[in-house]
Amino acid sequence: MFKTSNTYDILNPNTQEKVGVAQEKPSLLLRMLFKKAAPTSVEMRDAKDQLVFTIQKPLKFFGRPKIRVFDADRKELGYFVSKMFSIGGGFHVYSPDGKHIAEVKGNWKSKDFQMLTPEQKELGKVSKQWAGVAKEMFTSADNYVVGVSDDVAKDDNTKMLLLAAALTIDMVLKE
Repeated sequence: MFKTSNTYDILNPNTQEKVGVAQEKPSLLLRMLFKKAAPTSVEMRDAKDQLVFTIQKPLKFFGRPKIRVFDADRKELGYFVSKMFSIGGGFHVYSPDGKHIAEVKGNWKSKDFQMLTPEQKELGKVSKQWAGVAKEMFTSADNYVVGVSDDVAKDDNTKMLLLAAALTIDMVLKE
């Protein structure tokens, strides 16, 4: 009820080893007053506490804000804009110069999302996983699995955008 920020443990799905943490850094006063509209940022750090990337969500009362993703050197990797009309939810993904590079598309249950190029080539998937009755009923915690297509396994920028998409799905669509 009084929670003003989220923390996300990033785990290796095979070993359950913690490989990083994403911590929301909200504007506390605005967050307490206008939770969904308040500006916030999420810092993704690796297991050695090194900054990997940052997601920035601006103040939003009307319209669809640009949710920007920056690497550790503050270089913009791209941004997400929520789809206007979508049954399963999703985002359009743009490069820093405004070129449409992908779309995050949810299925009708809003549990499985794909990141697709404009040519419909899959870059990766984000799937919400069942966490058990107690966790699902009594907490707001969710579990997501992020999968990367073999074609982009060595593309760090795309992998960061895919993980940022998973965090953005939770932050914008599931909150």
